[in-house]
Amino acid sequence: MSLPEHEALLAWILEGRPPAEQLLTPVDDLAERLETYRGGFSVRTFSALGSVFPRTARVLGEDWQLLGRRFAFSLAPAEPNLNLIGRALPAFLRDQGAPSLARALAALEWTAFELVHAERTSALDAAALATLDEGTRLALAPDQRRVSIDDAVLAAWPAPPREDSTQALLSTRSGEATLTPLSSVQARFLAVLDDAANVGGVIESAGLDAAQLGGVLAWAVDAAILVRR
Repeated sequence: MSLPEHEALLAWILEGRPPAEQLLTPVDDLAERLETYRGGFSVRTFSALGSVFPRTARVLGEDWQLLGRRFAFSLAPAEPNLNLIGRALPAFLRDQGAPSLARALAALEWTAFELVHAERTSALDAAALATLDEGTRLALAPDQRRVSIDDAVLAAWPAPPREDSTQALLSTRSGEATLTPLSSVQARFLAVLDDAANVGGVIESAGLDAAQLGGVLAWAVDAAILVRR
């Protein structure tokens, strides 16, 4: 196939524009090649989905073959970037009536995928934390996310049993996505990080006593999850 024919085929695939009549390759041949491309893209897409959503696939079992392939074929070739295609899977599973556990896992696994590609920032250690004044703004490290969980999600991940809250810390610091259930004190502390303007605001909004604050700060430093905003 000549370069103009390649360009015409690509335009057909991406924009739906039929090739010009002067092309040497018959339109029927181009149509056949288009379908071959679409089929190959869908196979690659389905394979990529399995690597990003292994827990979702495991929970769905045989239904993953149907739903995952249906999702892959619904996309091809509208989104050529395999790193972005999974973004719509949780909503697709919801629309297809998939079980709530599969939908919850898909949402968490896509969040984990995004965290893997987040910017890496050095976390505050104990020495750095001790020098902060009340005007310093804190945030959760980019590779960490506070998420909502239930017992079924923890069992399917798998992760340790839930503590006295329905929150967990999703982390990709180790290169693997881990879920760590949070205590109510830890969850309260992380929740105010998003809203508080500075360290003083975090301390005031969290409503923790001195012992609780000392304990949660020691935990956050040990887990290396806090950064300057």
